[in-house]
Amino acid sequence: MRSHLVRLPLNATHIRPLAPPRIPQWIPFWQQATYATFQDGIHSRRTQYMKRIRYTLDDGSYFEDPIKRRILRPVLFTLAVGVSSFAIAAYYQQQREDASSWTILRRWFDVDAANRSSSSPGRPLGYGEMHDSADGNSLADRRRQYQDHVHYVHTRYAGVPRALREAYLGAAIRWIGASRQEKFVWSLMAVNAAIFGLWQVRRCQPWLMRHFTHHPFSGRSYTLLTSCFSHKEFTHLLFNMVALYSFAPAVMGIMPKETFPAFFLTAGAASGLLGHLSSMWFSRAALTLPSLGASGILYAVLSAFVCEYPHQKLSLIFLPFYGIEAQHLFPALIVFDTLGVIFKWRMMNHQVHLAGAAFGFLYQRWFLDFWSHYHGT
Repeated sequence: MRSHLVRLPLNATHIRPLAPPRIPQWIPFWQQATYATFQDGIHSRRTQYMKRIRYTLDDGSYFEDPIKRRILRPVLFTLAVGVSSFAIAAYYQQQREDASSWTILRRWFDVDAANRSSSSPGRPLGYGEMHDSADGNSLADRRRQYQDHVHYVHTRYAGVPRALREAYLGAAIRWIGASRQEKFVWSLMAVNAAIFGLWQVRRCQPWLMRHFTHHPFSGRSYTLLTSCFSHKEFTHLLFNMVALYSFAPAVMGIMPKETFPAFFLTAGAASGLLGHLSSMWFSRAALTLPSLGASGILYAVLSAFVCEYPHQKLSLIFLPFYGIEAQHLFPALIVFDTLGVIFKWRMMNHQVHLAGAAFGFLYQRWFLDFWSHYHGT
């Protein structure tokens, strides 16, 4: 679980400062400026680096002003992501609560309808059962949905071999029987896996480098968010997805279900923003590498998990048989990342890790209470 820094080939480190980099013939002409930017002299000095950028980007398509440090746009973008996502979450939560309250009230007064919907004849539905039914997530609804789907598959795809149909229906019943938390986590994992697949296509790499990695001097703010779904190496993807699958469902259980997507997106933008600012002010432009990965979000998820379940025992991937309490393991990770910031270790983006941890802590300790008070829950 780490925020990765893209390692780019240094095949242009021995050219003259103002000489253009060599660009492969397969790169389309409209992407050559982007490719040249990241290929050209990562280990050169700042002034030489900026001269090369000016030479390769005469049209201004990548940097409007390479020397200017862009701070306001990323800050405004992060605020926009947070405010808009939580506003949408508030709207949908209010809609769900209104619909659930009306359905529950109607069923309390319609005893016959409640008895018909009950799992045992003659017993009215309790509050919890009616709430689940109003939410469209009852066991009877799931069973009916699966039976309808089985009938559709066997009728519509009768010519498909039975083994394939059974395999598909096995996955379908797992999906239908999954909770909303699991479905959302699986969807996130599918998005990350799809982008990882695109990284394996050589022609897609320049486009992904431009739009799905964040470089502090690129002038692009939206990559603060898109880079969170991007993984170039399989081990990076594997560690992050295992962590997401392990902790996200539990964290979703401590907050209204509508707020977790907002929490996820805001944590990614906020942690990326701190990494952006630290790179702008404390790193040399010539040595700043593009970053990608969901580690800032995962640190936020893990921080909220530790605050809620401090005595839960966790196991490391490389030590699966030895459990350590969350309240002891997570501070060790924070100390490790703090040392990484102090000693300027460059294998991971430690600033993003610390920002994600701080966001998750503040969210669980303060924002959840504020949200509950705002909604009167």
